[in-house]
Amino acid sequence: MGKTKNSVFTAVAFIVCVAVFAFSTQFAAAEVKIEPLVSVEYIGVNPAVESIDADAPSISGDIHDSLTSSKLGGDRTSESAFLLRSQKDLILEFFTVGDFTAQGRPTPGELLGKYSLKNGDVYLFRHHVPEGMPNLIVCARAGKTFSCWVPRFSGVDGSVELDPGFAPFTKN
Repeated sequence: MGKTKNSVFTAVAFIVCVAVFAFSTQFAAAEVKIEPLVSVEYIGVNPAVESIDADAPSISGDIHDSLTSSKLGGDRTSESAFLLRSQKDLILEFFTVGDFTAQGRPTPGELLGKYSLKNGDVYLFRHHVPEGMPNLIVCARAGKTFSCWVPRFSGVDGSVELDPGFAPFTKN
């Protein structure tokens, strides 16, 4: 009978520990909501895209030059074009992938470009998004807030996947 009580006690203690961990993880995840710094719109693969018409009705603010993947030796025919709109005054930085964390997240490596954007500015960003290992990280800094996005597409529906601090494109 003593062995059964110990087994029951151990099972109940295990369930309580798992429940406490699950609740604390859910609570911590809810607290870590990051306000978007940049909104992202995927334009498509088009080697002819060099600039955006500043008079286009969906674009307002300054248009900045594009960073192509030529610094990475990319092929222009497979580059995807993105619009990045700042949601605040910020610094936009482009890095190679340096290394990976123990959780498999890429970390910034060599700085490829650094651009200062005002709230509402739009930046045309061209890059070959690989199907496998990422090769670029886009980071945004606004004051003490720092967010990074690894450009990638969903394997399920092909949509652009965004990281915290990056949101779907806004018109203004």
